[in-house]
Order: sequence, then structure tokens, then C-alpha cells
Amino acid sequence: MRFLFCAFICVLCLSPIFAQEGDDLSARIATESQLGVFAAALVETEWEAALAGVGAYTVFAPTDDAFAAAFARLDTTQEEFFTNSERLSSLLSYHILAQAQSLAELRGRNSVMPQRRSSLVLSVHDGELLLNDEARILRGDIVASNGWLHIVDTVLLAPGEFAIADPDNAAYLRFGIVVVVTIMALYLASVSWRWRMVRRETDAIRRRLEGRGTDA
Repeated sequence: MRFLFCAFICVLCLSPIFAQEGDDLSARIATESQLGVFAAALVETEWEAALAGVGAYTVFAPTDDAFAAAFARLDTTQEEFFTNSERLSSLLSYHILAQAQSLAELRGRNSVMPQRRSSLVLSVHDGELLLNDEARILRGDIVASNGWLHIVDTVLLAPGEFAIADPDNAAYLRFGIVVVVTIMALYLASVSWRWRMVRRETDAIRRRLEGRGTDA
């Protein structure tokens, strides 16, 4: 009787763990309190169904704080960014691999190719795995029935994607536009000044010629 009671207690204690391991990635992400924005983004795209389906995936899920920092960097809000499902799906695609990779497996690679088709560079600094030399793994090796979930502290942006929206790049762009406009204005002013000088010289020559004709 005591053995059955102990077995019953063990089942109760282990059942949440087994249940989590049996969850697909979509369900697993939804249970993580710090992944609210990422979970909401999945719902707005085709990725919620994909990560709930059959297959092997690895998901690098940025935290809510990471999304807040990214939206500030892109000079937008969650509501504004979510209005464009194609852009949102593209962003998520850069965080999803079509293969199951644990942290140990990732450490043995120099790069991986996410669904966005722009490679993610992997490196290890001071024993810590980094993605594109910026995103750190806050908590990894979260197992799901169809792959692995790794929580990261930075939203990954594919090279060249959202470049104009980035405030730093936008500042350089505005500066470049000002420089080009200034150069064009100076060039046009120079052309206008030269044209006036030519007209003055032409008028002076005409007047001299007309004066000589009168004297004759």
C-alpha cells in the first residue's frame, strides 16, 4: 500500500514535466510568461500552426523586453509592427530553424540557416553562445515534442532588413540627403552665376558692336 502511495505521488510530481515535453513548440512558447509578444506574433502569422505541426524545429524566442528594445530601435510600436503580417512573418522566420538543435549541437557549428534564408552566425565568447555576436541565450534546451526552444535576449534582424527604419541608419540617411541637396544647390547656384556672367559679356560685346555700327 505504501508503495502504491509513493508511486502515485511520483506520478503527480512528474506529470507536469511529461506534459511539457509532450507539448509542441507553439504550446510550449505560450506557457512562457516572458514570451508574450513572441507568442502573440506567432498567432498573427502562419508560424503558430507550423510550430504546432509535425516536424523538427529550433526556435530562438526573444523575450518581451527584447521586443520592447527592438521596437524602440525601429521607431515603431508593437501595434504598428503587427499590422503588416508579411513583415512580421519575415521577422519570425529569422528566429526559426527547420531542424532540431540543442545548445550542445549549436556550439559545434559556426552558423545555421533559419527559414529567413539569411545565415545566423554562431560564436562562443567566455563560454557563452552568441547569435550574430549580439543575442545571448538566457535559457536554452527547453524541450518540446517537435523540437527545441531557446530563449534569447535580443530580437534578431536579418542583414539589410528594416535598415531604413533603424533610427541610427535613418540619421545617416537624412545626413546624406542634406549633403546631396546642399551640393546640388551649390552646383545650380554656380551654373546660374556663370550663365549671368556669360549673358553680361554677350550683352557688352553686342553693345560695342552696335556702337561701332553707329559710328560708321
